[in-house]
Amino acid sequence: MQKFLFILPIVTFILTTGEAFGGCSEYKDGNLSAHAPVFEICYKSKCDITKMEYECGNMFQYSASYDIGWSVGCKIEDRETTDCSIYWQGREISKDKHQYITCRNLTDKTACNVLRGPS
Repeated sequence: MQKFLFILPIVTFILTTGEAFGGCSEYKDGNLSAHAPVFEICYKSKCDITKMEYECGNMFQYSASYDIGWSVGCKIEDRETTDCSIYWQGREISKDKHQYITCRNLTDKTACNVLRGPS
């Protein structure tokens, strides 16, 4: 399976929060001054518009969750995401089906972190 590479938001997030300790952006509790980013996540032809609940990362792992039920968790090795697990409402999507998942950040028009996005 293809490796998921970092894109700018993850790199920026990890570099600004400290490599080993990292941190989280928790949007659901309302403690951040920033609004939760909005995403379109599609599986094959079924698409959902959703807000991010949280995003956490450090030099060893990355995770994120979205209001409608999508979530992702990845290990990080050599500054690249590896061994990603993607879930829909708590059920893991098998790795051979990751190719059918696309994601776009509608807030800033970029691809979604480790979920597959447009080229």
